[in-house]
Amino acid sequence: GTLSGNPLAMAAGLAMLKVVRQPGFYSELEEKSDWFAGELSGIADRSPVPTVLNRIGSMMTCFFTKEPVRDFKSAAMADTERYGQHFRQMLAGGVWLAPSQFEAMFISAAHDRTSMEKALAMTESSFKKLSV
Repeated sequence: GTLSGNPLAMAAGLAMLKVVRQPGFYSELEEKSDWFAGELSGIADRSPVPTVLNRIGSMMTCFFTKEPVRDFKSAAMADTERYGQHFRQMLAGGVWLAPSQFEAMFISAAHDRTSMEKALAMTESSFKKLSV
């Protein structure tokens, strides 16, 4: 591959393996992800904007639809124009999301409570603007 044997890529990979092998790494990541998803779901539930949150582990996606999203066909029924508006509002507020409705967002070890609370506050603000 492109980075096979590259000294910088190898050093980064080794450093990452040392971090993820630390006791409690994955349980802490799951705890953060679960908290964030719960807060995000609460914001969506309080909003008149129909939103479905799909999550597995630290990976999640908001779909602007009222129907469950289980496959590509149901994902394609989501309001991608509304997602684009949400993406731009979040970006303007300093929160970077994937620009496509069909990409996931991730909680990582680098996310702390402050950064997650900022993302949630911006989400709430965005959802209020989307509902107008």
